[in-house]
This record gives sequence, C-alpha cells and structure tokens, in this order.
Amino acid sequence: MPDEASDAPSDVPDASVATQISGRRTPERRGRTVVSAVFLLFSTMFIVWCTVDIAIGVFASDGEMASSAPPEAACATGVQSLATAVERALALRTPAPGRPAATLSTFDEALAPEWNESGPIEARCATSSRGARAYAAVSRFRTGAREAMHHDVELAPLRQEVAPYLVATASN
Repeated sequence: MPDEASDAPSDVPDASVATQISGRRTPERRGRTVVSAVFLLFSTMFIVWCTVDIAIGVFASDGEMASSAPPEAACATGVQSLATAVERALALRTPAPGRPAATLSTFDEALAPEWNESGPIEARCATSSRGARAYAAVSRFRTGAREAMHHDVELAPLRQEVAPYLVATASN
C-alpha cells in the first residue's frame, strides 16, 4: 500500500505556486513584465512615428495635397514644359507677316507661365542628381535661346543636351 500514499495529492503546494499565490514577484515574472513594457513602449513609439510620417506625406507642409507623382516624374514633366516654353518663345524670333521680330521682352513674355513658376520645378528636380542636371540643361537652353534673339548662337548643342531628359515624358 505504499503506492497508494504516493498517488494521493500532497498538501504541500509547489514553491512557484506558493509564490504566485502569496503575491510576491519572482525575478522571472519581473523580467517578463519589463520586457513586455519595453516592447509596448517601442511599439507605441513606432506607431505614432509612422502615423505622423504618413500624415506629412499625405498633406504637404503648405497645407495642399502632396503630388501623387514621384519626384522624378514630376521633374521630368516640369522640364518638358519648360523646354516647350523655350521652343514657343524661339518661334517668335522669325518675323511673320503682320508681326515684327521679337524683342527680349516679348521673348520673356512668351516663356510665361511655365518659367514664371519654375521654382517648384527646380525644387523637385533638386532631389536627384539626374533631375538637377535636367533642370540645369533646360536653364542653359533658355539662356542660349535668349542670346539667340539678337546674336548668332548655335542652339543645336543645347537642344541635344536637353533631349535625353525629355525622352521619358515624350513616350507617355
């Protein structure tokens, strides 16, 4: 019958159960609590940071909706419009019946409205080295075209310099 005594439940509780019942915290429980608290803190900080980042991405800093186009595409579109404005202004160089030859002021007027609002295009293009080169090329094209109004300036090299940056928007 000694086996019957060993099968009977013991009146002495296990030491870990006794500690949990008495309310004392073991180092193991404290460790789990600290790790859980640190995890919760970092999770909360990450969620708040992501929420703020998304809100800034959706709403531009000036309160307007941010452009949905990537900066490279917006830059390419802007450079395309600036180059088109230069070509339009250059068309005034040749006098037509009933229209006198263009002056520098009429050339500058023909560049509007694209070149009047070139600041945001320059800012978008400044975000990448290719964009900065594209904006610089179209600016040189504009300067060369302006000089060509009264001087013999070869514009073909300037057009060729701008052309690689226009390919992406020409195919769209």
